[in-house]
Amino acid sequence: MSIRKLALILALILSLGLAGCGGEDSQQQDETGGSSVAMTDEETAGEMTEKEPATGGTMEETTSGMFETTGMTEATTGMAGDEVSVGGFAVDGFNAPAVEVPEVSASTEDVEAYRNEIEPIISGSIRDVSDVVEPKARMQDGKLELGVDVAPIEKARDSARQGLDELQQVEPPDSLAPVQETLVKSYEDAIPAYDSLIEAFQSGDVDSLNAAVTESLPQIEQAAAVQRDILQDLEQATN
Repeated sequence: MSIRKLALILALILSLGLAGCGGEDSQQQDETGGSSVAMTDEETAGEMTEKEPATGGTMEETTSGMFETTGMTEATTGMAGDEVSVGGFAVDGFNAPAVEVPEVSASTEDVEAYRNEIEPIISGSIRDVSDVVEPKARMQDGKLELGVDVAPIEKARDSARQGLDELQQVEPPDSLAPVQETLVKSYEDAIPAYDSLIEAFQSGDVDSLNAAVTESLPQIEQAAAVQRDILQDLEQATN
């Protein structure tokens, strides 16, 4: 996932929400179920520039440290029957606590079997925000209308729900249970964030849009980073 791309998406959606503060502009839902905000050409010139966060620096600089993984080292692989260590790292969030992945030891056979079981689940359900949030722009009666199509977001949420259901059916060995719990928690965090995001875009409410940008989007992306990094760590331990 490109941090630059996510930063631009965040800036665009913030522009969408902030533009709605004007008394003369109206917010409405488009035919696809997304929300849209109309802006005049003069407003567009000011609103389409990147917003600087209150802490200083550009939006891209602020998000450049999002979802970094700390403490992850190259896993030590072993022969069949050996034990290897997995976990023992943290996935940082944006304005959110880091998610700690506990370090555990397990046999290579158990790690490989567990990885093979969860890999198709994660691969089939993980989504980056930059892939599911699709801003749209069009000129209508001399005004630029910005909107977000919620259909891809709803599809991503449904994939996350299915992934959670499938993951909860997995019975890992006791040694890998803490890793499993962290994975399940990442899905449980992402699904309500998807719900909040969809509701905000459908409502067109400025406060809800701003909350979605500052809270829900980073929660979804952090959850995806946790899932991706755990899978990568398991692969390193068995390759």
